[in-house]
Amino acid sequence: MRADRFANPWLQFAAISSSAALVIVLAAGCGGGASSPPPPPPPPPPAAAATPAFFPVPGAYSQTSAGQMVTLTDVTAAATIYYTTDGSTPTTSSAIYANPITINATTTFKAIATASGFSASVVASGTYTLTPPGNGPCPPPVFSLPLSGCSLPLCVGLKDTALEENPCNACVLYGTHTI
Repeated sequence: MRADRFANPWLQFAAISSSAALVIVLAAGCGGGASSPPPPPPPPPPAAAATPAFFPVPGAYSQTSAGQMVTLTDVTAAATIYYTTDGSTPTTSSAIYANPITINATTTFKAIATASGFSASVVASGTYTLTPPGNGPCPPPVFSLPLSGCSLPLCVGLKDTALEENPCNACVLYGTHTI
C-alpha cells in the first residue's frame, strides 16, 4: 500500500523533503531552556523642539535709519534658540538669541531651538531684504483714539508713520461707515 501512495518519484522527494524540513525546525527550537530573553528595544528618540519663528515674517522691507528689528520665538517651553546671520547652519555653539536683533542690510537668518527632553528642532530660515528708502512696502498706518473727552461723532487720528523716516510715496486711503 505504501508503494501505491508514493508511486510518483516527485511525491517521494516531497515527502522526504517535508520530513527533513520538519526535523530542522524542531532541532532549531531545542535550546534546552537555558537561553535568556532578548534585550528590550532601545527607547524612542525624544521629540524635536518646535521650529523657531521670525517676526516680522521674512521678506522685503524698506530700509530706515533705525534698521529692521527681527524677533525670534519658539513655542517649546524653556527653549533656547541658537541662530546665525550669515546663512550658515546653526549649532548649539552658535549665538544664543536673547533680544530682538537689528539689521541694517539684507540678512539671512537661520535658527534652531533646543530644550531639556527634546532633540534639536528643524532649521528655520528666513531672508530679510532691505531695499533703499521708498522702494519697499510701507508699514501700516497707525490709528489712534482719544482716551477721553470725545463724543459722537467719534474722533479718530490717522498717521502714516513711514513718512517720519522713510517717505514711501504712499497715501493712506480710508473710508467711513456709520452704524
